[in-house]
Amino acid sequence: MLFTTPSGAAYAALPAPTPPAARQSYTPVVPARLLDTRPTEQTVDGLGRPKAPLGAASRVDVTVLGRGGVPATGVSAVVLNVTAVNPTTASFLTVWPTGATRPTASNLNFGPGDVIPNLVIAKVGAGGQVSIFNRFGDVDVVVDLSGYFPAADAYVPLVPARVLETRAGLATIDGRGRPGAPLGPSESLDLELLGRAGVPSTGVSAVVLNVTATNVTGASFLTLWPSGAPRPIASNLNLTPGTTRPNLVIVKVGKAGSVSVFNAAGTADVVADLAGYFPTDGAFVPLQPARILETRPDQPVTPGGVNMGARLGGDYSYSIDVTGLAGIPASGVSAVVLNVTAIHPGSPSYVTVWPSGADRPKASNLNLVGRGEVVPNLVVVKVGAGGNIDIYNRAGTTDLAVDVAGYFRSEIGNVREIVTDQRASCALFDIGTVSCWGEAPQDTQLLYRPANARPYPYQLGLFDDAVDMAVDWAHSCVIRQGGSVWCWSSSGVIPLAGDGSVGDRWPPVRVPGLSNVVAIDTGYLQTCALVADGTVSCWGASFVGAPAPTPKKVPGLTGVIGLEVGSESACALDGNGRVSCWGRLASTGVLGDGSGQDSITPVQVAGLTDATSVTVQGLRACATRRSGQAVCWGNSFLGDGTVGRSMTPVVVRDSISGDPVTDIVQIDGGDDYACVLRQDDQVYCWGSSSSGRWGLAPDPWTDTTSVSVPVVGLPPIASFDATRFHLCAVALDGDVYCWGDNSSGQLGDGTFETRTSPTLVSGVS
Repeated sequence: MLFTTPSGAAYAALPAPTPPAARQSYTPVVPARLLDTRPTEQTVDGLGRPKAPLGAASRVDVTVLGRGGVPATGVSAVVLNVTAVNPTTASFLTVWPTGATRPTASNLNFGPGDVIPNLVIAKVGAGGQVSIFNRFGDVDVVVDLSGYFPAADAYVPLVPARVLETRAGLATIDGRGRPGAPLGPSESLDLELLGRAGVPSTGVSAVVLNVTATNVTGASFLTLWPSGAPRPIASNLNLTPGTTRPNLVIVKVGKAGSVSVFNAAGTADVVADLAGYFPTDGAFVPLQPARILETRPDQPVTPGGVNMGARLGGDYSYSIDVTGLAGIPASGVSAVVLNVTAIHPGSPSYVTVWPSGADRPKASNLNLVGRGEVVPNLVVVKVGAGGNIDIYNRAGTTDLAVDVAGYFRSEIGNVREIVTDQRASCALFDIGTVSCWGEAPQDTQLLYRPANARPYPYQLGLFDDAVDMAVDWAHSCVIRQGGSVWCWSSSGVIPLAGDGSVGDRWPPVRVPGLSNVVAIDTGYLQTCALVADGTVSCWGASFVGAPAPTPKKVPGLTGVIGLEVGSESACALDGNGRVSCWGRLASTGVLGDGSGQDSITPVQVAGLTDATSVTVQGLRACATRRSGQAVCWGNSFLGDGTVGRSMTPVVVRDSISGDPVTDIVQIDGGDDYACVLRQDDQVYCWGSSSSGRWGLAPDPWTDTTSVSVPVVGLPPIASFDATRFHLCAVALDGDVYCWGDNSSGQLGDGTFETRTSPTLVSGVS
């Protein structure tokens, strides 16, 4: 690894950090289809295909956990776009957590032949499922996933409850919110929400409402906004006479804990069902609604918004920059909440919204049945490349209006580095936070207790200024901004925390005598730190000699710019391209000097004067070179097409031509395998594929090869990290993939199932 030396400014000791808390953030995903009752249609994973419409007074239970990027555990609510297709009669759908009593509420209201979508934020119930009920006739149901909320997140889902009902003779959950008459033209009402239906009386920033307009007498629209603020240029529902239209609304709470509801023309009965709320300290930031995109030439937009001046064409996509306008920050945004309205489409069609840079998904947000209709739907969409989202219209032409309602803060930033140990994986983000999944890092007193492992990412909660991190089975360390080192450990006999103590150290302690540290690495029972002056200090169980309870400078090392610690040896790279190693078990060749002798002081690797990085993998070490080549030395599977031992470096060769590979960007591996990242942005491995580390069929459990093979199923990769039984990689688009052993949840996919091909780590990007 290569490291940049920081300024080395003085750093004041900070208070001891609190134990780690679960990660708190809404996690948007690229839309994925989870349910489709139509017989010829597909879902993201082949599940959720009943092949028959939902009948009258019947329900279907949809498994949402462990599918489409949602973890199998630790999820409180999912964001779903639910569409009713080809109903045979007027009816409604209700969505609620499986196992709970079906509420007196509706999510979609539709007439015969309609195709009606609506966004639903549904609390997850028994068996990781949500239930969907149809009241009358037959209807096909399509469900597309947009994202999820972890169980510890600041969004609080509730069993839906009716809080507004203007129709005479019909009740609300608490008898309030019953004006007794439809909403008239240019008329508004204030709907009090705090202290009702499970919503606290204080500390609430926004509420989630399913709003339905019925008995509509004229062309109109409804707008919801925080009471006390000016009514915005935006709409939530667009209405035509005789229709019943629903839409999900996320609205900021205003004066007196209320939101205001406005009807533009005619009269309309309005029904509102409460689905949940966001506390004021959560990841969601509600905004005063504002129009950011409009295609009709005569309609206004918010400052910085876009008026295209022309309808959106068929089979055409348009990209919108949503960050930096209407109150949305220019950075630090994971997803935006938009009300998207299609106006007077010229033909049957559908509209899909998704993050820019990703492939357009097999999902829809609005379904347009015929000419002249006005169809709104709330959309929660992940922000894509450049802060943009894409909007696609399938056929014909249509006008579009897009109103922003809020955004979700990105609490973790971009992945700077992935670090792995055999039981855990961690992502270090560029904003200085750390998220982990698996066992070891969350609290080393829980080591080797799988019942406490977390198979999905959670924020470590220790620091917000980390610049480097190292993880191992019994100890972990972080470098903080300014160069101080903090460690925690679980060991009965070896002083691993660096403060001279033996045993468990929690919360983390600052390692004394170290400052201006720029890189750190951990091995089996030792840790080494690279200081800005080019020296290296180590502590823990010495490779050769007595243990060092506090940092001890390694003699003979100067000008060091890279460092790697293995289980029984370590290597350092200097600015002249030379690699020096020290430690024991040198008879395997792991020190690379050709002598086969253990050494307490570093010895220079023979013939290597142009190295750019170094890695130590059990009884083998490897280095990349300025020419794009890589060399390895030590025991077993060195990448030269043979299986055996070499006391000095041998060149990694192409598996087909046998020539030296000249486009290697990175090399890493475990005890009995190694992998390289090449300039084609793909990962290639050789050695033993035990635990599915290659991601290679047909037999990833027993296959071995002395030549490299590509890992199947990876997108273009920026970097990767490998440990004994699993690997993780950061894609060029920022997503993280892991594969191999998963007995402690170290793959982060919400399960403990070993994966023989790369799997996306949801919530880390």
